[in-house]
Amino acid sequence: MDLQQFLLLRLDSGNVSEIKNALMTFCEDNATSFSFPGYDKEKLDKLYALLFNILSTPTFSECQVDCLSCFKLLFRDSKYLDDVISQDKFNILVHTARLHNTQPTVCYSTLSTQDFDVMIEAEKALCNLIYNSKQVQQMCHFSQSSILQSIIYRLRTYSDPHLPYQVKLFDMKLLFLITAFCPDVRLHVKEEQHGVIYLIEILDLILKQATVTSGKQMQHLQIILDEEQVLLLAEVLKTLFNLLCKYSLSQPLDDDDPLSHRLVSFLRELLLCKGNKIDLLRTHVINLLTTVSPSSLEELGSNASDGSGSHKTDAIHNIVNYLHEEFQRRNVGNKSGLTNLENVDTILPVLLVLSEAARHHKTLRRLIRQLVLPARKDFSSRPEEGDSLLSHLTRCLSCGNTTLRDCCADLLFVLCKENPARLIKYTGYGNAAGMLAARGLLGCQNSGQYSSSSEESDTEEYIRVRDDINPITGVYEPPKSDPMIEMSEERKEYEAVQLVGMIDKLQKMGVVQACKLGEDGKPQPVEHILELRDQLPK
Repeated sequence: MDLQQFLLLRLDSGNVSEIKNALMTFCEDNATSFSFPGYDKEKLDKLYALLFNILSTPTFSECQVDCLSCFKLLFRDSKYLDDVISQDKFNILVHTARLHNTQPTVCYSTLSTQDFDVMIEAEKALCNLIYNSKQVQQMCHFSQSSILQSIIYRLRTYSDPHLPYQVKLFDMKLLFLITAFCPDVRLHVKEEQHGVIYLIEILDLILKQATVTSGKQMQHLQIILDEEQVLLLAEVLKTLFNLLCKYSLSQPLDDDDPLSHRLVSFLRELLLCKGNKIDLLRTHVINLLTTVSPSSLEELGSNASDGSGSHKTDAIHNIVNYLHEEFQRRNVGNKSGLTNLENVDTILPVLLVLSEAARHHKTLRRLIRQLVLPARKDFSSRPEEGDSLLSHLTRCLSCGNTTLRDCCADLLFVLCKENPARLIKYTGYGNAAGMLAARGLLGCQNSGQYSSSSEESDTEEYIRVRDDINPITGVYEPPKSDPMIEMSEERKEYEAVQLVGMIDKLQKMGVVQACKLGEDGKPQPVEHILELRDQLPK
């Protein structure tokens, strides 16, 4: 008799002690298992039937937690799940998690520790089941199951001190999974169940429950979040993202939507919090900021002003610092200062939020520009060299990841008020040429509608070396003697003809493509190198 058959016999023995020991043994042996090759379809059917019988029989109530732990492990393997989990079996799990009633009247203070342990373990099992079964995902649709309504209703009871943290956490995990895998329910949760409002209230509740201490300079209060609060907040933010993700900064919510402004005000407070795993929290905060209306981003710098040092401007500082840290984590540390760009999922949302904030709000643009584009004083090294945030952004202007390249270019261009000459000053023409060519701005004409008031003045260092800065590299080069000063006119003409010939040869070989500036400001290929004479200064 194999081990699987022996387990089935023990579970079918009817002896509570024997069943409990068998369940515990199965959990210990498979704690790290994600597949169960020893169980064929027939054995799995039998195993699931026995487990659901144990879970549903009051006589075996003391085995419920261990039984649900077995389900949790088995649901890691998606094989056969759609075949063995019926609507009735799914309803048993939902009922065990106390998510079967759309308006439960349960008083949490009357529940025992055992009751909560069963609820939590059932929710863990449901998380794995929903994640791995498309059929179960369909069962979670609001027209077929009460699980959504029950979770939303329980959100309204989160202020109850008798409701354990683990129940709240796995409520949110379930809601996140359902809204992630079932896009059709998002509008229902958002509009009919008022899910966004309840989730924002939970953000408010957690912030009020957090530890508050005085800041270093005793000028403001500092909110300290513990690890449990951060993890719960992360799930709330992820779920909010699911509910709002059909909107974006390019297709925003109504600019006058007060809910969007209120949400951003809470997100600003979260950006100012301290505690364990705070980077995880900031990642989800920034992701969520990509779904709000551009007008509401002004809440990030509420009361910010020039050099005021307002505490509320620290949210923008933290976003910029987070971006810099993300770039630094990807720096491979070699001499060329190249960057590991294999995974930029955490960088792109930051660039998008900063770009939109700077584009729509003058005060925020000024603040972000001070942090990202400080006045250049050192012109001895190229803009892309070094570890500053500007250096990282400049390197990305010529990277192979086109999405990252375009997002970095957009941020820098907006911070320069869409002035090509100013962008070239910070990055060098060589780094900026690709973006300027794509936008038809090689002629260096301004493209943005910004206020005429200057947000910067050239530094003394820049004014002193301005005429000796190589516009291509952005680096100061000491004056050099003219190599043609001693050449005769005939020699100059000869060298010019040689140069034209070499360029023409490279073009015919396909190494380079000579272009001229078209009327649209974009480069246009020339058929012969002599066509370039038409654009020479006269």
